[in-house]
Amino acid sequence: MSHMERNDNMRSRYKTSAVPVYQNSRKNIRKAGERSGLSEDVQTVLLNLMDYMEEKELKGACHAVTSALYVALCEMGESPDICIGECRNQVLFDHSWIVLNGKIIDMAIAMPLFDMITTGAVVADIDTAVMQKTKTAYGVSDGNGLDGLANMITIVKFTEYMDNFPYEPDGLWGVVRKILPDKYPFNKETAKLKYANVQRKICI
Repeated sequence: MSHMERNDNMRSRYKTSAVPVYQNSRKNIRKAGERSGLSEDVQTVLLNLMDYMEEKELKGACHAVTSALYVALCEMGESPDICIGECRNQVLFDHSWIVLNGKIIDMAIAMPLFDMITTGAVVADIDTAVMQKTKTAYGVSDGNGLDGLANMITIVKFTEYMDNFPYEPDGLWGVVRKILPDKYPFNKETAKLKYANVQRKICI
């Protein structure tokens, strides 16, 4: 197992509990997207990503999920920010999320590493489990900064991180290809050049 795979905990730790309540909120993901003016294609990508998370049981995979979603959104002509920082929902934890049109998109939080975090996927600031504004606080700080894993992710080259996802032969590029609608052609090698200088926005 590579250094990147080991540090992102993408094997047994993601399979330690049952798939959570987000299965019941698929229609709400679409509804929240529609209400916020997200295109049908963006809504489809969010649902495709949730399907992939369920298939692979990606519990606690926020950095990977957010990276793939960032590239997919960019490929559709959107202008997202990819953020990493600290969040609070019952507990304080390091996390990655997307900001699109000034609002939070956070699919990974529906399958958290910590069972006490209770929320559905967040689409345009809406917790889709209850269709209310998310109670998760994003970009907060305890004054101690990011932990070792999150700090490492801010340092490693984005394309290297994308390369080292263990579930796909093409890394997270393969996930992007799976979640994009067919009308968007995607080439891994072209993408690696396009996203070579991506920097995560540190929010603490």
